[in-house]
Formats: sequence, C-alpha cells, structure tokens
Amino acid sequence: MSASRYVPHILTFLSKTKLEQNAYELNFSKPDVKWLAGQHFMFFLPHFPFDSRGLFRVFTISSPPTSDVLTITTRFFDDKSSSFKRNLLSLKEGSKVMAIGPSPIYDYFRALDVESEYVFLVGGIGITPLHATLAYHLETGGKLNGTLLYANHDNEFIYKEDIERATTQLEGFNTEYFSSDVSRITPDVIKKTKERYTDPKFIISGSRGFVDGMASMLINDLAVDRRKIIADKFRPILFAGGGY
Repeated sequence: MSASRYVPHILTFLSKTKLEQNAYELNFSKPDVKWLAGQHFMFFLPHFPFDSRGLFRVFTISSPPTSDVLTITTRFFDDKSSSFKRNLLSLKEGSKVMAIGPSPIYDYFRALDVESEYVFLVGGIGITPLHATLAYHLETGGKLNGTLLYANHDNEFIYKEDIERATTQLEGFNTEYFSSDVSRITPDVIKKTKERYTDPKFIISGSRGFVDGMASMLINDLAVDRRKIIADKFRPILFAGGGY
C-alpha cells in the first residue's frame, strides 16, 4: 500500500448487516493506504437535497487493518437520521463513495502498546474503534492490559459477542457492562478500576456528551492528568486532535 493518506480514495460499497441498537455494519472495498486499528476516515457522499448536516461524515473503521474489507458501523433512525445517513444506508452494491484518511497519527483511539495499561470508557456506538483494536490484538498477540467500562441505555450492547470473545481470549483484558436503567459509570467505579493499575491511560469514546461527562469525572473528581486522557471526538480530519 503506497497511496498518500490525504489523497481521496474511491471505495466500492459491498454489503451491510443490521446489528443491535439500530446499528449497521457497512462493508467497502479496501483502499490502497495503510492505517492503524482505531483510526478513522472522513467520508464524502454527494446527494441532493441535503440537510444542514452536510455531505461529509467521520467514521471510525470498525474492522482491523488486516481485514479484506473496510468496515464502518453507524446507527440509523430512518427519517430522524441525516440526509447523509439516509443516502449511505440506501447504497446499492457497487456504488462508489469517497473517503479521505486515515486520521492523523495523534488523533486515533490508540491502544496498540501491549506493555501499557488502559481504562476504556465507552458509550454506545463509541465501541467501534475498540472493536477494531480488539480484533487487531486477537490477531497479533493475544494480549491487552486493560479494562473496558461499556455503558449503554439498555442491554443491547453493540458487538457484545465480539467483546465477550475478546474478554475470554485476550490476556489481561476485562469488561464491565453498565445499562443506564440499572447502573452507571460513576467516579467510584472508575476509581476502583484505576486502582488495579499502576499508571493507566484513559481512553474515552462515545457521543460528545458522554465524552465530556467522562472527561469531567476524570479531571475534576479523580484528578487524572489530562495528558493521560485520550478522547475520541470523531472530528473532521483537518480539525482533529485526540487529547483532552
């Protein structure tokens, strides 16, 4: 693979699969560019008429770089969704889309060092970068020293079967689930998890509200150094930045 990461890549739509929580996996042909597990691409999908949310969207690649296809995962709520997503979900096999990426090296959901310690704070669809990361570790070394705190508004956790497999097969990896009608991720929960480790990095992924809420707990309630926090905000590539 030799193409520049900032050259637009033309991808061919292959297939889609419905998951939990109105989430869909969409598979595309693999572009001629390298990326790391957890990085994302910015997709451009011309359509008319389009709404105020525009023609661009940032998606984490939910498949590992070793996969034969490039997969994104997104939630879809019919008429409540943007014109972009309505057109994305109506793509026919063989349709073409443009993607720019991957995201800059400093911005991605970076949890590839098997010697580091991680606490993952994930809400809902924010599981997508970790899904790719876990698949990568399962394929390459079978080890990841970290704990996933996975929050959702009910018990239909996206990729739960894959998460369970990784929890069983990855040395050092643990998972705790939080359904908002039963339990939530609180400062005490994070503190107990933090105490299992010597010097963990905290990686947050989810909606903007979830990311900001978790970061506030870490900084204001637990006095975590901002340099130890990586917040995946899924911002357009030109304005990207993973620190908090």
